[in-house]
Amino acid sequence: MEEFRNKLQKDIRSYWILAGVSAVGIAAMLCYAIFSGDGGSGIDTTAIVFITLLICSLMFIRRNKMALNDENLFKSLYVRNTDERNNQIMMTASRTSFVLIVLGLALAAIVFNYIDITISRVLSCCMTFIIFVYLGVTAYYNKKM
Repeated sequence: MEEFRNKLQKDIRSYWILAGVSAVGIAAMLCYAIFSGDGGSGIDTTAIVFITLLICSLMFIRRNKMALNDENLFKSLYVRNTDERNNQIMMTASRTSFVLIVLGLALAAIVFNYIDITISRVLSCCMTFIIFVYLGVTAYYNKKM
């Protein structure tokens, strides 16, 4: 239990870093919009990503701090994170999701090959990147365990 408590405290620090980076990103987007004079075109999506990251980080910080202060919430969070059945379900769902995402990207790349070759190449690059990340993470955990 003490190890999980330390993990939550470490997670809180990580979320604060993510919140800080997100706040800096939002400020950079606003400064760019003000000083470039383009009225903020093209940065809306990036700003939304930073805002979403900031909100999620603050929500997780709040949840973890509440869990550290409330023993019942801490125990329920501990059980949810250490339960073998839940972990197995999450691994199976992750594997299935990964395969479906890669297949969807492959199918979209094939379809867009007939519509616009640039989009097809971008999708192919995204699919290749996802596969390389998967292989790298798999190799890392194979060495670690």
